[in-house]
Amino acid sequence: MLLLATGLIRRRYALTGLAAGGVVTALAVTGLLQRYAPRPRAADTAGLLSSGFPSAQTTLALGVAFGLALVVPYRLRSVAVGAATLWAAAVGAHTLAAGQHRPGDVIAAALVVLAVFCGLLALLARKGKVRPGARRGPAAPGLPVTVPLALLAAAGLGAGLWLLGDTLALPVTAPYDPAELRLAHRCGQALAAGVVAATGLVLLGLLRRVDTEGAPTPYRLGGPFVEAAGVPADAEVVGPFTEDLDHEIS
Repeated sequence: MLLLATGLIRRRYALTGLAAGGVVTALAVTGLLQRYAPRPRAADTAGLLSSGFPSAQTTLALGVAFGLALVVPYRLRSVAVGAATLWAAAVGAHTLAAGQHRPGDVIAAALVVLAVFCGLLALLARKGKVRPGARRGPAAPGLPVTVPLALLAAAGLGAGLWLLGDTLALPVTAPYDPAELRLAHRCGQALAAGVVAATGLVLLGLLRRVDTEGAPTPYRLGGPFVEAAGVPADAEVVGPFTEDLDHEIS
């Protein structure tokens, strides 16, 4: 609802449809992976265990966050995408704490969403629907959000990789020590949070000084003053005045 309302209020109908399509595509890929990706078999039966790979909750939350990059104003992109990515990281952490998903499920969901939206942005760029953004872009207004996002990415990946060395030394068969299980769980939580935050930073980095709303509508100028300035009659000029600014206003 947030994604659709933002795009429709700003009358960015094509970009809103593209952003919603990206979310739906990411969810569809997630569903296919949950159904057909290799899964472990139950020990007492020949049936396959239910798969949560990737996490649909994280896919939806992060898909909405990345979709906002297409529909929010250029100067508010870092604030909107950064805050929504922090929310997506919280959603992934909640699914891990509740035991609904494994850390790899959350990490895979973040990578799926990043791949889908990178493909959509590449398609927009190939069709010439993007333009260079203003030099004073969304970086400065977004610092209150992007700085915590960067700290989360650095702390999560750093702590997760540091704990991973001790986790790899744990036994792979029962019986398990509860302290060892807690260590592995903390390692997975840190890595999942770091990856989700890092994907948000990657998207913002790829869109640095890139406006996804396309080029402005060109004006077709005419009249005696434009002809006197030497502009061809069929020329299209971006802006209401000629390049040499030799305009007259009465």
